[in-house]
Parts: sequence; structure tokens; C-alpha cells
Amino acid sequence: MRQTEPAEIINGYEIYPGRHIGSEIFEILDHNNSLQNVIIEPLNFPSDIEQEEGALAAQDLSTASPEQFERVRLNTIEGFRAIIEFLLGEHNLPTSNGVDFRSRAAGMMVENLLKPHIDKETWTQVESNPFCVAENRRRHPDSRILQGTYHDVKALELDGNVDIVTGLSALDSTHFLDHAVSQISSALKPGGHLLHIQDVRPGAGAAVREMLEVNIAPPYSTKAIKSGRGIEPLFYQTPEGWLSTGELCRRQIGRAIENCPELELVSNKWITAEKGNEDVYGAYYLNLHVTGWSAIGTLESFRDKISVIVTVAKKR
Repeated sequence: MRQTEPAEIINGYEIYPGRHIGSEIFEILDHNNSLQNVIIEPLNFPSDIEQEEGALAAQDLSTASPEQFERVRLNTIEGFRAIIEFLLGEHNLPTSNGVDFRSRAAGMMVENLLKPHIDKETWTQVESNPFCVAENRRRHPDSRILQGTYHDVKALELDGNVDIVTGLSALDSTHFLDHAVSQISSALKPGGHLLHIQDVRPGAGAAVREMLEVNIAPPYSTKAIKSGRGIEPLFYQTPEGWLSTGELCRRQIGRAIENCPELELVSNKWITAEKGNEDVYGAYYLNLHVTGWSAIGTLESFRDKISVIVTVAKKR
């Protein structure tokens, strides 16, 4: 049932846990002939963590931390901040002694989204790509930024010392999710929390891994969009209908946490923030920012909306 009353209103944004705007985005893109039918064949995954981390570390800055991610996020930053503020209060999350994994070049989670609420001097940012580390240090010389990975917490000397681990679209890039979650758990103190937010399109591998997990074999029928990174699948045909790459990623992250005996899955759901806008319809979904649309079918006119996937877990 569609929730009609917001859980909270923050800075004018109505917060709706459990709601997402995927069907609206599908309708808009389909109406505009922006979706392409693309068949996805079997993919070649990295053979081990070392190969995966080596490939990530070798990416140049524009690939490892696309400027478009940062630019599009900033278009809807106030709605994003409202969601963060809601989550901190809703789950009573720690605001000090934290580690942010996959901080990329901008350190967006710590330096922007969390910054008004945390004791930043007690936070560490971790990134595996050396070009991203250098750029983040250049932008934020007073922050603690380490080169490393959530696949090797011991090398970072974080074992059991951390009150909260965060990640902004950090977990979709690994093909070894169970190992990553287990390592993140080992960094947390008992009672510590994981807060992961997925706001950009996961790589094709994330969706394919979930399809394989539920015994749906390739090839896959997808609806894809053209972006600066080429043709990217956005929706996959499944027995449940069209599911977004974000939804498939959400299920995979939730399963990995449930597979980790040291962690309790507290929440794993979409959250939407929205408010009235007198001039334009605007929507942010998986790093797409769609604007300028009046009512199409069931769409509401003149609303600003942002939907992200939020996963919260607690160390037992």
C-alpha cells in the first residue's frame, strides 16, 4: 500500500521510507524513447580479490570517480541531506569514530552529506584508487584519507575499533560481497553500525550476480540508457517484471549481510525524499536527474524527488 503520510519532514522534504520512483522513471524514459532494448550475455568476473582490486586501483581518475556522479548528486543535494539527517535520527547512528569506504575523489559522504552532523576529526576515509586518494587529499588537506580497501581491514589497523562504517555506492563494485561485508563487520565494535547508501547505477556485474543467485541464467533482456559511460542497462526483465539494477543490487547487499553471523540487518529499503516545486518536475534516481516534465499518465507534476537505497546493519 502506498504510504500517504511522510515519516518526517526535514527542511521541507517529506521522507517516505519504503517508497521509490523507479516506475515513474521507467514511464518517463519510455515515453521519451530513451530506453533501448539490449541483451546481456554472460560476463567475465574477476577470478579473485587481488585481480579485482588491481583493476580498480589502475583506473584513471575520470573512470574511478566520474565527475558526472558528483555533478548530478549536487543537483539534488538538499534532498539527499534530508535523507541523511532522517537516517541518523531514525537509527540513532554514531557520529564519531567512523570510517567511510570507497570515498573516491570527492569524499562526498564525509565532506558533504555527513559533515554538518559528525565530528569529522574522528573520521577516516578509505579508497583503493591512488588517483582518487591524491585528489581527495588535495581537496581536503585536513581530513584523514588512507589508501586501502574494505577487503583488508587488518592492513588499515581498524580491527574492532570503529563505531560506524559508511559507504556511498561503495559495495556494488565488488564481486566478493560476502567477504567485503565480513571484513566491514570485523572493523566494527560490538554495537557498531554499517550505513550504506546506493544512489548510482550499479555496474552490470552487480545485477547479473543477483540474477545468477536466484537461478536466472543469461542472456538477459534489459532496458538500457545511453550515458557518458556508454550503453548501461537500467532495468532487467525478471519473472517479477522489470526490476532496476538498483533493486537487484539492494537484494544482493541485504543477502550478504544476512549471510554474516556477526551482523544484524536492521533495514534494507528504498527511501524517497520529495517536496513541492512551483516550476518543474525533477527526479533523481540511480544518478539520473530527470527534469522539466509535467504529468505523464500517473506522474505527479511539480515535485522534486530523490530515491536512494539505504542499508543499515548492527554488529551483534
